[in-house]
Amino acid sequence: EACTHFAKWCSPTATEAEIKQTAEGLRHQMDADRSGTISFDEYCFRFGRKYQMERNRLRRAELASGPEEGLKQRTTKSDLEKEREALARERETLELEKERETLKREREALERERQAFRAQADVQAGGPPRPSAPPPEQPPLAVGARVKLQGLQGAAELNGRTGTILRFDTAAGRYVVEVDGGAGQKSLKGDNLVPQGTAGR
Repeated sequence: EACTHFAKWCSPTATEAEIKQTAEGLRHQMDADRSGTISFDEYCFRFGRKYQMERNRLRRAELASGPEEGLKQRTTKSDLEKEREALARERETLELEKERETLKREREALERERQAFRAQADVQAGGPPRPSAPPPEQPPLAVGARVKLQGLQGAAELNGRTGTILRFDTAAGRYVVEVDGGAGQKSLKGDNLVPQGTAGR
């Protein structure tokens, strides 16, 4: 464990595999005969000597490269930590978004079930009243047919007069009627025209 901590301190930006490899090498260097039977005092002595040698090496490297390089290494480590924190926050945000989407789908499914239940309950209770059938439409009037005018509001004086259908204005949805007695042509709705000879509505 001490070798692992030492390896991390020597190379802050190293990967876990590199740290493990460095720690193993350090352990083998302190136990040169690889017997694993050195005393605790001997182990501490070798570890302390290795620690001092490595610390002096790092100091010489920092002096040779200048304080900027050491600051750069520390800054790089800080940047890596910030990136890890940013990635962790991004993962948390994605997880929250997934949970919200799942809850939204569950709410929609629940609302559909409620609507289906209400519709089934309405059917069992007799359901809503059916809409009454629309009144039969008046058959279209042919061109040349004789008609009587009725129900006019803006030209009430023409009510009861007769005329002849000249054509049907599709755009306006009205019949063009030539009114008898010199009243001229009028554009009238079908509801205001009754075929000649039928009773007025």
